[in-house]
Amino acid sequence: MGYDPSVCIQKLNAAGLTPACEALANPYHCDDLQQISPVIHQFCGQQQAYYAPVQALVCIYYNNNVPTQWLYWPADQLIVKCMQQVPQKGTGTTGWNVANCYCCCSCFAYNTMIAVPDGMVAIQEIKIGNEVRAAKLVNGKPQWDNKAVTFSSGMAGGDSPAMVYIHYGDNPTDLICNSDQVFVLSTGEMVRAGKLTIDDKLMGEDGAAVPIHMVALGNYKGGIHHISTGNEWKGSADGHLLLAAGVVAGDFTLQMHFDSLGANLKVKNASLRHEIGSADYAKQHSKLRSGKALLAFSSNGHEPAAHQLAVQNGRFQFYRLAGPDYTTMGVSMFTPEQANDILENGQQLALSNPVPKSEIANIFMILKGFYPEFNYYLDWYAMEPNVHAFEEYGQKFVVVTGGLARMVGLSYEGLMMAVAHGVSRFIGLPPKTPSGYVGTGAADYFGFGVISRAIWYGNSWINSVMPAFTQIQALMGLISPANAGGVPGYPVEYPSISCRLSAIQSGMGGGPLPECCGGPPVPMIGVQSATAEPGGVAITFTYAPIEQEAINVANYATTPSVSITKATVDPEKNFIVHLEAAFKAGTDYKVTVSNLHNIFGGGVDPKADSATFTAI
Repeated sequence: MGYDPSVCIQKLNAAGLTPACEALANPYHCDDLQQISPVIHQFCGQQQAYYAPVQALVCIYYNNNVPTQWLYWPADQLIVKCMQQVPQKGTGTTGWNVANCYCCCSCFAYNTMIAVPDGMVAIQEIKIGNEVRAAKLVNGKPQWDNKAVTFSSGMAGGDSPAMVYIHYGDNPTDLICNSDQVFVLSTGEMVRAGKLTIDDKLMGEDGAAVPIHMVALGNYKGGIHHISTGNEWKGSADGHLLLAAGVVAGDFTLQMHFDSLGANLKVKNASLRHEIGSADYAKQHSKLRSGKALLAFSSNGHEPAAHQLAVQNGRFQFYRLAGPDYTTMGVSMFTPEQANDILENGQQLALSNPVPKSEIANIFMILKGFYPEFNYYLDWYAMEPNVHAFEEYGQKFVVVTGGLARMVGLSYEGLMMAVAHGVSRFIGLPPKTPSGYVGTGAADYFGFGVISRAIWYGNSWINSVMPAFTQIQALMGLISPANAGGVPGYPVEYPSISCRLSAIQSGMGGGPLPECCGGPPVPMIGVQSATAEPGGVAITFTYAPIEQEAINVANYATTPSVSITKATVDPEKNFIVHLEAAFKAGTDYKVTVSNLHNIFGGGVDPKADSATFTAI
């Protein structure tokens, strides 16, 4: 398949990366960016995934922080020209500012045979200007003609994740493509490869039904290529249908405009179909799944012979739904019950969306620079949302599941702190579990309190750690009350979710680890002394009280009773509070305090809540 702007926009919006360049009022042509820019081409090559996000620059006018206008210039002039626009936004809310929007990196596998006027040619051999056989549908049957190729592009090798493998035909044939590739069914309806099932029948050269024996999702190592028979779109698939490996499939132009086709041209149950690789697809077709751990769905007699197949000019490896049981190997961010709640109550991006994988790769690279002694691993096809930390054969591992990386609402910042939780299990502060790992709440506390400050320097810290907190808070909010309460008697290993959120806030705020997750008792406020002074008394505390509570005269009482008229925190020593009252000179008084708290949350110690003094 080719680069499809509508698919790019969908994947970026689903991952929360906005604005998409091609969704702006004056769309930025991302396909031009990739074909012309060597740096973008190089970056996308490193990502090794179609639709991986890549930033582009644009000049945006903001009206009260809402973007309303967009301007473009050649790349070598854009920044300077944008800075010359008037007014400039700067740190305000209105004006012009250089900002980023998002494009996507952008297929049949090499050696897919495409029909040409005099036979068949491997897709990578087709050049611009060559003719291929192209069809239009007449009464639900293909009517073939010859058309010139206007676009031909691809890459000779590499690792392509989330590719669809289709095994079909009476003389079984293999075909590998991206999940967004369009196919024509024998009914004349069209559907993307990622939503095919073995109940579908593809359309052959003469319109005959071609049975599908297997549909699978996996990783393909080999070349991929895409072509188009015309860049102009006239609202119809006519002329944009090719004969690929014996079945009718769409070209690049049809890929770009598939979503704009009328519903009558697509499968009737399109809205009810799930994408292969999703939990819903697996549930919908569970009886057809080949083997417990394989993301392959087949009819009898066509089960995969091995976990890997040599196909076309590369190798296809089936993805697995099941993997190692990490819960028996070390410690985890969530219990199995909590992870299941998050999976059931939240939403996950499709396996074919590469944005979370790109985010995790960047996170691993950053944390590896700060904490190189750990092995970081993404188990992309593990469905349950979790982070696992364990030691094996003298090596320390931090494993992030794809189920967590793909959670809707958990973006870059939250993912960073989730991985930091795994790192903190090894290097965080006590207390530790009986097996020697840092406690659950203590790891939350250390990740937000220490690691966040290490990786996000200066002003970038608050701009990153606050979104991280809100994302983790929302994620934990998906856990049911039955599984959010923790395990009584095991505060280190299994604190409550509310306690963990308190630990995170305390780490961010510079407080101690809460007692509810194994921290020391919260230090309480004690009255050290009461010293008479003209017109009142000065109370010295063991810890400074929070000012808004300290100046509330209702929090002080005396025996004998005297009305306190004013309470003031000492401007130089905030652990001293000055009380003003009409005390009688030479009289002994007892002053008692209540309802005060220190910044750690500790209240007044009932054993040290009062002191005596003689008024002057």
